[in-house]
Amino acid sequence: MRFQKKVNGPKMRISKELTKIKAEMKSLQAKHENLKRKYRTTARSLQRVKRKKVDKNTSTPRSKTEQQLDEMNLSAEQKSSVRKELFFANTICNEIRSTGEGTSTQARMRTRIVRNIVSGKTMKKYRMIKTLAQRTGLSRNKLAKVATKDINIKRLYRIREMRKHRYNVTRFLERDENSRVMPGKADYVKTDDKKVQKRILTDYLSNLYHKFMMEYPTVKLSFTTFTRLRPKNILLTSFIRRDTCLCTKHQTCYLH
Repeated sequence: MRFQKKVNGPKMRISKELTKIKAEMKSLQAKHENLKRKYRTTARSLQRVKRKKVDKNTSTPRSKTEQQLDEMNLSAEQKSSVRKELFFANTICNEIRSTGEGTSTQARMRTRIVRNIVSGKTMKKYRMIKTLAQRTGLSRNKLAKVATKDINIKRLYRIREMRKHRYNVTRFLERDENSRVMPGKADYVKTDDKKVQKRILTDYLSNLYHKFMMEYPTVKLSFTTFTRLRPKNILLTSFIRRDTCLCTKHQTCYLH
């Protein structure tokens, strides 16, 4: 009895599929190598561009504007319509940033005036305080605290006058006849990132104020301003009961 021969159909189909898959894998590998080569070329080109790129903090408003336009990938017509607005904004930011240059009193005063002008309700409404601080270099916290456009000229004048007499008042209060040093190792105050030993006044501030005015008769200084100019490390006579280089009993008699 003869049996019918098996057809090799399934094996042939599997073989064809394997051949097809291998060809696709080979093609994909070639594409992958080509993409890797393009990636390396683009990365090297990007590195060259970054080397030539000018730092944003030192760039001029014009170069910064051109850089921003290049990053937007705009057409020539779109660039011409946007360039002027961007150039104007970058110029204003550069002018505001330049007002705070320096550490003098005038620089701080200029910064305060500009801060009151540029910040306000509109900036807070559209949540642009952070962006304004980043672009202009102004303090974000101080920009957020601006509540009015008015500038208190009298207050600024008073602060300036206080700074004039701060040195004389400090030197006067630190004299041994007006204050004594506390001897304890832990008796110090941190001021401007340094430790300063505490001192105790030997008399009441009212008496020391009259004494100061007698030594400096040409100085116009109120008692309130005199008390404000007292350094942090110089404590009042109420602390005299603590450890000091004074006799509490005799010092009490002296104060009376």
